[in-house]
Order: sequence, then C-alpha cells, then structure tokens
Amino acid sequence: MSADSLELTSSSGSLEESMTPETPPGLLARLVVAATAASLSDREKARSSLEDALALLTTSPETAAAVPARAPRGGLAPWQVRRVAAYVHVHIGTSLRASELAKLVRLSYSHFNRAFKVSFRETPTAYIMRQRMRLAQDKMLTTGHPLSQVALECGLCDQAHFSRMFRRIVGESPRLWRRQFASDLSSEPKCGQPAH
Repeated sequence: MSADSLELTSSSGSLEESMTPETPPGLLARLVVAATAASLSDREKARSSLEDALALLTTSPETAAAVPARAPRGGLAPWQVRRVAAYVHVHIGTSLRASELAKLVRLSYSHFNRAFKVSFRETPTAYIMRQRMRLAQDKMLTTGHPLSQVALECGLCDQAHFSRMFRRIVGESPRLWRRQFASDLSSEPKCGQPAH
C-alpha cells in the first residue's frame, strides 16, 4: 500500500481537517506510512508510529504553545512533550505517576525527570498538580458540584487534600475562590437540590 493510496479518516473527518496548523503534514503522513509498513512485520514499531501520529493529532492549542519549536538542550523531544501533555490531559482524573509517564515516552525514570524539568520548567508531580488545579477551577466555575466531588473528579483522594493543594497553588481556599469568581452559579441548583 503506497502513501498515495492510503486514505485515513478520523472520527471528526479527514486527516487534513484534524491536523493543527503546527502539525507538519509530511511528518504525519510518514508516521502513518511507517506504521502501515511495519504492521505486518513489527507490531511494536507500528504501535509506536501510530502513537506518535495520535499525539500529533490530539495536540491542543495550549499544548502546542507549550512545545518549543526546538527542544531545549537536555529536555524532552517535541513529540515527547506533546505525548506527555496529551496523556496527562486525558488521564487527569486518575492516579498519575512519573514512572508511568517515563514509560510512555520510553525513557528511564531518572532521565525522564531531568528532561521533564528542563522542558516544562517544573517537576512532573508539580505539573500534574497544576493541571489538576486548573481542571478544578474550571469545574468550580461551570458546575455547582460540592468541593468533595470536584476533588474526586480531579484525581485527588479527598476534599482536605484538595483544599490544601489548591491553597498552596492558587493562593486562597477553594471555597473563597469559588465565591469570588463563580457568582453566577448561585442561580443553578446544587447537587441533590431540586430546581426552582
């Protein structure tokens, strides 16, 4: 099967429609052709090529902005940055470990931690927690869920841990932050309360 005869469609439409402006079409096509060629002989290489292509397609605009045009010396490669950021974004509500992320980009745990800190300017644990707090802020603004439920949805074990981490990262308690920024939620029904 040649690259010309290979026609791909994603769930949202054609391959070209799903690419971000930063995605080099030639690179994506080469990854798909490599995966197709390797699918018969080397399943691991095919899976790796398809994962790289998926990481290119699922890059959000904020993730793309975080990826420098050229990898900093000693940091993660741009495809690794995209893959880690996309994985954290998708799995933010679950338990995430740095060792799991290291395996994702095929690096040893210690090398991954050093390279991650160079690329993201913070440790993997700090990055994951900051992403959880961003999700929590979004949920507090858009839903009327109690803080205990927001904590669980963001991958934290309980409300006390959530409140402690939120105060450390954001600078004030989640309750005060919500009261300050989510004034329009007072008209929404709370969990378990009937609508007026």
